[in-house]
Amino acid sequence: MTTYLVGWDRSPSAEKALLFAVEMARRTGGRLILWYAVDIPKTYRLLTSYGGAVDPSLHQEMHRWLDEVRTHAESVLRTRAHAIEAPNLSVAVEVWTGDLYEGLMDAVQRYDADWIVLGRGQDPHRLGSFALKVLRSTLRPVAVVPETYEPVGLRVIVVPVDWTVRRSAALPLALDLAERYAAEVHLVHVIETYVPDVPAVMEAAVEQMVRDSLDEWYRQQAVPPGRTVQKAFRRAADAGTGILQYATEVHADLIVMDSHARGPLLHLMLGSVAEKVLQRAMVPVIVTKPEGGQA
Repeated sequence: MTTYLVGWDRSPSAEKALLFAVEMARRTGGRLILWYAVDIPKTYRLLTSYGGAVDPSLHQEMHRWLDEVRTHAESVLRTRAHAIEAPNLSVAVEVWTGDLYEGLMDAVQRYDADWIVLGRGQDPHRLGSFALKVLRSTLRPVAVVPETYEPVGLRVIVVPVDWTVRRSAALPLALDLAERYAAEVHLVHVIETYVPDVPAVMEAAVEQMVRDSLDEWYRQQAVPPGRTVQKAFRRAADAGTGILQYATEVHADLIVMDSHARGPLLHLMLGSVAEKVLQRAMVPVIVTKPEGGQA
């Protein structure tokens, strides 16, 4: 059984993340964890951080407020959980008090979550420091769901190909989802175009080289017999733009991509390719860590 942990905060984007997780979990038969964090107000943390005497009534008022917020949040979560439960889908809820990131990563470990599902707001230039921090630090697949998402199933899944990833985690996941949904899988490699005009003979040579490299990369992935994929390459000013353009061209419902670095290296990679895709894609994007990644 697959466990999906959904970071939920009653925002429109979090609601779309929940819809995506429900769609995935119902198809595979799984467990859904609705996770909500109650953050301690910054003013209270500031007052208590100095180490001086604090009026006991302030502590009492804070605990009373936290209890009220937790009770209300649990009630809302249980109502949502009851609405989406199904014979092949169990739903649990948890309200956490404290740091958002630490709480989520703690829940991922305790529930042994297979997926982390987060929402993304309408601003195409802001993924959010919290989501980026999660993406950097976990080996689990992270699905980032835009506010524009509508649950229409999966018909086309796009997998961007990076030659430096020798054993992809994105491709097996995409193939597994494709089998469950009877969807197409499209592999695409983007050539970043630096020179606008090159001789036709050079264009042809580059095209053949890319096709051969794509075929060789696919053979190295040890894909089980009988699986078929579409293979393509595109030219674009940068890889992120090319991936997004191709996803639009083939009417993709999902993008699944590898992230082969973490920490500062992942930050740089996200800044150039994956972050652009995560920020601007009109469909959910799942980021995976290929085999051999480090926690």
